[in-house]
Amino acid sequence: MSLTWKTVHRLWLGVAILGAALLIHLAIYLSLPERGESLSFKLLAAGLGCFALALMGFAVWLTPPRLERIRRLVSPWEWLYLVSGFVLLVFFGLNLRPEWFYAHAALVLAAVFSLGYWSFFDANVIASPWGRCRIGFVIVAVILVTLLRLYGLTTSPEPEIVDEPWVLGWAISYLKVGHPVNWIMLGIDGDPAYYLPRYAQAMAAWMRLIGTGYWEARVFSFLVAMAVIPFMALAAKNLYDRPTAFFTAGILFTSNVLLFGARVRHDIGLALAMAISLWLYSEARKRNRPVLHLLAGVFMGWGLFSHYHATLFGLVMLIGLYGPQYLRQLDSGRYWPETDVWLYGIGGLLSGASVAAIQILPDVNTFIMRLEARNPRNPGEFINAVFGHIGNVPYHSQFQAVLIGLGFLSSLRRREYLPVIIIILGHLALGYLALVAFKHYVIPLAPFYALVTARLFRAGVERTSTIVTRGMVVTFAAFLAVSLGTSLHSPVQHLINREPLRLPAPPVVDWIKQNLQPDETILSDNYYFLWLYDYRFASILIPEHLPKAERERYQQNPESLWEEVSIKVIIYDPALPTHDRFEHLFAEGFLKTGGFHEAAQFGDVVVYRHR
Repeated sequence: MSLTWKTVHRLWLGVAILGAALLIHLAIYLSLPERGESLSFKLLAAGLGCFALALMGFAVWLTPPRLERIRRLVSPWEWLYLVSGFVLLVFFGLNLRPEWFYAHAALVLAAVFSLGYWSFFDANVIASPWGRCRIGFVIVAVILVTLLRLYGLTTSPEPEIVDEPWVLGWAISYLKVGHPVNWIMLGIDGDPAYYLPRYAQAMAAWMRLIGTGYWEARVFSFLVAMAVIPFMALAAKNLYDRPTAFFTAGILFTSNVLLFGARVRHDIGLALAMAISLWLYSEARKRNRPVLHLLAGVFMGWGLFSHYHATLFGLVMLIGLYGPQYLRQLDSGRYWPETDVWLYGIGGLLSGASVAAIQILPDVNTFIMRLEARNPRNPGEFINAVFGHIGNVPYHSQFQAVLIGLGFLSSLRRREYLPVIIIILGHLALGYLALVAFKHYVIPLAPFYALVTARLFRAGVERTSTIVTRGMVVTFAAFLAVSLGTSLHSPVQHLINREPLRLPAPPVVDWIKQNLQPDETILSDNYYFLWLYDYRFASILIPEHLPKAERERYQQNPESLWEEVSIKVIIYDPALPTHDRFEHLFAEGFLKTGGFHEAAQFGDVVVYRHR
């Protein structure tokens, strides 16, 4: 049966209010400078405005007899309603611009579609088990989406032209010399840098199998991101139920935060360590096996092999997993933590010690030097950093950020504190660990964003979950369709434009390969290392990453560093964000006194070569 008239009427009035808010939002959006100038946006704005007005009118017009009449008319067309609605929502998601108005519009569309199903069809019927046809459709869809993402991987997520070449150099160092080297920064001669995360070693092993390059390295990070999904689904099943597991998997598969981990960086390895730790914790609770608590702590500690943020994230996990249980224990007068807590902590300390022995102690001085100026120096900086990291969630997707926020509030209402505590403390930890709120630092929290969002669709704001109905599944699928479209925007554009699988090399790269020997040294922005990893490559950012004593010496005599490095070719690209680092070379006359002349020019890109 469908919803009662009282419930239907109340929900349609609520959605009408949401539509009225959309009209106000549209008016504000149009009042801003340089808004609404394009014809396509004018048509979209007119369409959404009419839709919002019609929505409000429909909510007022609807009466019990009219509702029954609509139900009789549309009941034979349930599949047409579902298919056309999902296609529309995916299409709208594909064209969703990164602005709050578009997120608001998407929420209204998904809500209206979902409420329409609840109102006009048998939404309260228990959802039937999936047959082979449905399972086959989902498998085919997942494969096609995955292939599309792999095809567009060099442009989605957007390339980061400082960190990605840098980390790629870490991985390539294993292929060249067999040990970690800060290749383009401090280790141009192959000097070991043992403090670098061993995540790069796993990436190197992958590239040894399939080939070396930017796309190949991104495929590795993408696969690590996809590996997070099954572990989180299994954890959600153990902690909650099977529907929450499926919802968590679907949300993660479309999560822009998780997919951002496909960059050539190491944050995604920490996300995987946290997902495995949560799964082992859930297995320990389900099977009542204390040794699994120890293993959960071990895998959390091994997150240090991916990112040093695991130090505080390990404490966050400990408090999030065992804190609520300990508070209940205090109510009964027992103050000593249970064995499970100690086992998790001991596991983390043991694995952390193993990481320190391999990765930190052999290069402890450099490790300490690299930690300089990363932490906030006062409470004001800490607060700004925390809010900066929180603000990075809507950077990835405003639509998904709204769902995360609603899921967070609904979990609070249901007193499901585990993911809530980890999200809160995780952002506080990031505020302390990273003064500069880079967009990739929130990636390890993506599994827990997905968990609270999944619980929103599974249990709503109720404190106890109920059976899974068709309406619940359709509602979840409606909002997921928008998220799927959002996550596929760049890969679809990549396909439409018929762009190549790998990032095309700029013309200057071809010139370098034709005119330079691999043992000659290139000075350039990190960006060009994505193609020139077979050459001795010195980043223009080297001075900023020298030890303090050498940095002071360089400031007194800037040219001395580049003379010691023995630069043969300089690539200057004024379009790159780090081009200003070349200014001292031009201002001090280094090019002329150092014997450099202009050897080639490609547009604004200039190549200087040593005579």
